[in-house]
Amino acid sequence: MKKTIEEVKEWLLENRVDSEGDLALRGLDFSDFDGNVWIGDMKVKKNLWQHEQEVGGDLFQYRQTVGGGLYQYEQTAGGDLYQHDQKVKGDTIQVLQGRTVEDNIRQINTNPEWLVRVINEENELDAKIAKLVDYLDRQDEKDTNLVDQLIAMLRYDKVLKLRIYMAGKKGNK
Repeated sequence: MKKTIEEVKEWLLENRVDSEGDLALRGLDFSDFDGNVWIGDMKVKKNLWQHEQEVGGDLFQYRQTVGGGLYQYEQTAGGDLYQHDQKVKGDTIQVLQGRTVEDNIRQINTNPEWLVRVINEENELDAKIAKLVDYLDRQDEKDTNLVDQLIAMLRYDKVLKLRIYMAGKKGNK
């Protein structure tokens, strides 16, 4: 007997909510299923995390409406990366797009100070983030869900690190 969308939703909320109160749909392996997988038409009050997808064919993401930021990083595509008709109120930051090892070596050979500067700036930012993570970890009264998400983002999100860095550069001008 096929379940309705509402029955599936009720089952998921009863059976797949983790200890932090998040709906966890991680670890589903459809590699033995011959059809396509459609995930769409969802409404999410807080954050939607999609990560570490392994797709044998194409990955389509379209018509996303996001109240906050849309972050995509460390994608590996065997074919094309196609982005079209994006509407962004904030900044659009794209770094290291299509750069090869040869491009980086050429940059280092023509401007060796560039690599030193990049490494120093990255290390300084990592040290500041580490201090903030340590401070947040030590807080007695905190919104644990929010702080845990922030800590995870600060530890692993290179785009967020870049935004923090760029915000600091704007303040230094």
